[in-house]
Amino acid sequence: MVHDLGEANRDWAKLAPAPRVAPLWFRWRWLVVRPILVLVGSAVFGCGCLASMAFAVNTDPIGAWRLAMARREAPGDLKKAEDTGISGGEVPIFRLKYTFRLPNGTLMRGTSFLEASEPLKQEAVTVEYDPRDPRINRIRGTRTGFLPPFVYILWLVPPVGLAIIAGSIAYGLRQIRVFERGELARANITSCNVSVEFNCATGWINPRTDPPQATTAVKSELSFEEFHRLRELMGPGPRGYTSCTLEFQTPGGKIVQARRLVDFGGPLGQTPKRTVLYDPEHPRRALLCLEDLPAWVRVTPDGVWIATEDQKGVGRMGWLALCWFGGLPLGWIVGVIERAVHWH
Repeated sequence: MVHDLGEANRDWAKLAPAPRVAPLWFRWRWLVVRPILVLVGSAVFGCGCLASMAFAVNTDPIGAWRLAMARREAPGDLKKAEDTGISGGEVPIFRLKYTFRLPNGTLMRGTSFLEASEPLKQEAVTVEYDPRDPRINRIRGTRTGFLPPFVYILWLVPPVGLAIIAGSIAYGLRQIRVFERGELARANITSCNVSVEFNCATGWINPRTDPPQATTAVKSELSFEEFHRLRELMGPGPRGYTSCTLEFQTPGGKIVQARRLVDFGGPLGQTPKRTVLYDPEHPRRALLCLEDLPAWVRVTPDGVWIATEDQKGVGRMGWLALCWFGGLPLGWIVGVIERAVHWH
């Protein structure tokens, strides 16, 4: 037995009965390349990695850790105190250049940073250095890094991006299950969620032509007929998806209602009829409206899913690759450049 998907935005082939195959490339496109939330999460992850790494390089965490574990002190001479032009909050950051001598008489030079309202004025200072590598040093009370350690909080941003990606992929896996094991049904749109002003006495208010009225109420859920009367009054509006309630009946006679985003800009925009694919075990979860599937989703003559070529997919793959693999190295490069500018 095969199932006829009907005709909406394209000519559908016959869909094989469940279980049907969703190939690996189809899964990849649906789970990773298509979802907007994956793109958003990837952007959050990539930008978070870039900013975190750039700032981390300029906090000098290794130098601060080594001086905290083992340090020696030596008298030094402050040679120059310069305003970097950058402030930590409202307090300027000064770059301090100094010299000191090791116990064996070797002259060393160093740079450290001070966040204060005014620079150090005394010439004699106490320098802390790592005896294993005296090049790691600072004036006591200052820091080796240009930026303060609290910028490490930015490392919380990449996990947020990963959480967004994981949530989107988890929902996409539910939809993949519907693609492979779902059953077809004819559904009707019963209501739509919008935000519109309504006057109980005169009816709909058109904000383009009607003056402001005091006796108005906000109606959020409209029947399909009311929704289209509103569209005729105010115009179709911009292309996009509307949250709607779809109702369909399972082979066992059970009436199921589920929320779904519907595109009324397509060829079936004026009719409440839709073709849905649902999970028999969880009919309300991850419901797919076939008329709103992306154009690259097709069915082979054998009745299995296939992903056709899509120009947008190439651009999205490039964006994902840049966000996933470019954040850390680009952040390191930016951090090194900033370090070179501010440390010398």
